[in-house]
Amino acid sequence: MVNDKPRATLTGFSPTNRNANLAVLEHLLHSLSYIASHLSEKLTLIGMPLSQEGYTIAGAYGHLSFPAAQRIIYGLHIFHVEDEPFLAIIPGTYDRAKGTGQVTRVKASRPALDWLTQKGLIFPNHPYYPEQKYDLSFHLQIKVTEVKEVPAEELEAQKAPKAEVIETKRILDRPLHGTERILPTSLQLLKKAKLSLPLPDYAFYERHWDWANKRSKLMERRNARLYRGFSEEDGRGGRIYGHWVQMLPSEARQHLTFNRQPSVELDYSSMQLALLYHLHGQPMPKGELYEIPGSYWPREACKAVLRISVGSYSKVQAVKSLAKELLGMRLNAEKAELLYDAFWDRHDGVRPHSTGSTPAWIRLQALDAQIALQVLCYLAEQEIPAVPIHDSFVVPAKYEAQCQEAMQKSFADYAPGISVMIKSTTEDKASAG
Repeated sequence: MVNDKPRATLTGFSPTNRNANLAVLEHLLHSLSYIASHLSEKLTLIGMPLSQEGYTIAGAYGHLSFPAAQRIIYGLHIFHVEDEPFLAIIPGTYDRAKGTGQVTRVKASRPALDWLTQKGLIFPNHPYYPEQKYDLSFHLQIKVTEVKEVPAEELEAQKAPKAEVIETKRILDRPLHGTERILPTSLQLLKKAKLSLPLPDYAFYERHWDWANKRSKLMERRNARLYRGFSEEDGRGGRIYGHWVQMLPSEARQHLTFNRQPSVELDYSSMQLALLYHLHGQPMPKGELYEIPGSYWPREACKAVLRISVGSYSKVQAVKSLAKELLGMRLNAEKAELLYDAFWDRHDGVRPHSTGSTPAWIRLQALDAQIALQVLCYLAEQEIPAVPIHDSFVVPAKYEAQCQEAMQKSFADYAPGISVMIKSTTEDKASAG
């Protein structure tokens, strides 16, 4: 019965029709998972004829058995998951006068989509599964920014800006040295750990779909490398890049597994601000660093002040960028300067933008990169795999205590006397629960 109307009398499932049934089931599950993996507002249904004429040798479904198609499609409609049919059926139509109609169409119900997701049948770039590709050739990379003047004739014809900023990347021709030498070992540990990203449900997959570019944000290509990236010259910056996990949304990283075992992400709380106090030789103030006493400004807005300030050459530049950010947060952009002043009054001892000062990020990133490399060294001594993500580390959950100890020791090695808190996704999940 479909829509309260009798449609067919099904023959039983038996060993003799097993192969024919499996052929239809494979075709159907592949089609359902393909459509669900490539989200589209137009393509949501699969045409599956339920009449003998649709399965002639010359037809599109000539490789499938008509009785098997009936058994599988109607069987999955009868089979319920969470009180819903696994497969929804939209019966075909036919206008005898016009001689036109539509074939029967089917689609997976929401519980069925969750099942497909949890079984690993829905993934980016389906049907090409995003296998990890480990690149064991290590290098150091430098990003060089060039400003190219635009010729006057092009400027007038194209209404282009007066100058074009071009970024190029080149390999640094020198061997790894110091703690950099841990990178090959760290990557080998990750390769053996077999990282994977099982998804909890289909709603999770939908949330991370980029509708503008019609692709998933969960990484179609999973390149696995670890290298240091410098800016303009060797030693300037030097954070660790290259691994596909670093590009994942933070929500997705919580579902990573190492050899099918759960992971945890630990990150330094207020690390950049703590390092600023260390570089200025100032003691850390007590209390929450991103709170302004007597202020209504949320934590994210205060964090934006720090992030933008350390990357800017002047207060004017910082306030202008901050106003745009506040606008995106739906906060009062006209009060950007008041927020800037209030935040740096709270942290007056490390206030940036003195006359002729360079952005603080250059020193901060160089320092946090050294700390990250040291953390990897401590973990590698214990053969613990870890993905570094600037000021955080993703490790197997069973090594959470060892990772926290390595992070505390590494920070103390480079910023003695400055205390820093370490948070984990385990704590975040507990508080959310």
